[in-house]
Amino acid sequence: MTMTRVRYREGQVLRATDLMEDQTYLRELRRRHNIAQHGWGIVHGLELRDIAFAVAIEPGMAIDGYGRELV
Repeated sequence: MTMTRVRYREGQVLRATDLMEDQTYLRELRRRHNIAQHGWGIVHGLELRDIAFAVAIEPGMAIDGYGRELV
């Protein structure tokens, strides 16, 4: 997948597709950073708690093997 940064200029009329492309670029940039610089696993929280006859997961954040954030 090729990432292309969206370039804006003063006075430009923005279309919905411009903003969607910008968000796609930023999301992919963050995923690449997560996987290249940090690797996958639990960042913080996500602890298992035994509550009576059930198991609960505490709030937290993790990064999967593709760099996606799991909150």
